[in-house]
Amino acid sequence: MRPCLECGVLSEGSRCPVHRRGYRSTHYRGSAAARGYGSAWRILRKAAIDEHVARFGWLCPGYGLRPAHPARDLTGDHLIPLSLGGKSVAANVRVLCHRCNAAKGAGGVVGGRGCELPAEIACDSQSRSPRETAARDSDRGPLVA
Repeated sequence: MRPCLECGVLSEGSRCPVHRRGYRSTHYRGSAAARGYGSAWRILRKAAIDEHVARFGWLCPGYGLRPAHPARDLTGDHLIPLSLGGKSVAANVRVLCHRCNAAKGAGGVVGGRGCELPAEIACDSQSRSPRETAARDSDRGPLVA
C-alpha cells in the first residue's frame, strides 16, 4: 500500500480508485488508429522506408545538427505532425531513425518553426531541413517521394 499521489489516502498503486478513474479519463490518448496511425499509415510508412533503403541504404539523413549516419531502426516521420494539421500522404512523410525522430519531437516542423498549411501538406521548402532541401534539389531528387 502506498499513498495516493493526489490525496494521500493509502491505496493499491499510485492513485486511489477515485483519482485513478479521473486520471485515466484525462490522460488517455486513444488508440494508434484513433490518433491517425492505423493500417493506412503503416502501409505508407513501410513504402517510404522501403524506397529510402532502396535509394540510400540504411542511412538516416539526420535531423537538426546531427549529420547523416548509418541506422537500422528507420521509421516514417510526418514532416508536419498530425497534431499540427499534417496529413498522412506520401509528400508529408520522411524517413528518420528512432533517435532523430525522438529528437524532433512533436514540435513538428524542422527547428520547431511552423508554417501555413495548404490543403495538400504544407510549405514544402520550409518544412524540410537544409540537408533535405539540398538533397532534394540535387540530381538525386527528393529523399522520399
